[in-house]
Amino acid sequence: MNKKLIKYCLVGHALLLTGCSVLSSEDDITTDQPLIPLEEQIPTQTTSVPITEPVQKNVEQQEIVDEVRLTWKVPQDAVDGYLIHYGYSKNILTQRIKLKVSELQIVSDSNYGDVYKYILTNIPVNKTVYITISAIKDGVTSSPSSIIKLNPQK
Repeated sequence: MNKKLIKYCLVGHALLLTGCSVLSSEDDITTDQPLIPLEEQIPTQTTSVPITEPVQKNVEQQEIVDEVRLTWKVPQDAVDGYLIHYGYSKNILTQRIKLKVSELQIVSDSNYGDVYKYILTNIPVNKTVYITISAIKDGVTSSPSSIIKLNPQK
């Protein structure tokens, strides 16, 4: 079966547990509505996880979408995990995946060193996918990143 593989490379992105920044698509789609309820975003204690700013987006596409590969730079300061929200409308990210760092694969990138890799599966054909990523440390979830928009290949 031919697959269209979308590889989204988030390298050197910045995570701060009171806010999260990630390289957004060229369309720069954002929303004023929080994707995580406000009461879940405000920690009782603020913890910072400094990481470098985003530097590159890399998308590779083949014929049929059923996977989206996400990669992002391993931070210098450890986090406990990540929360990925995604969906097919920019304001309705109904799918949620909570991952421990131990569930992520670490691969070596010739330009950026070690990066985390995670593959979203069962992505419908010809659907635009919207994705945000948040960091989790000591039970505190950061605000979500900017929305990443991935269009299907036509």
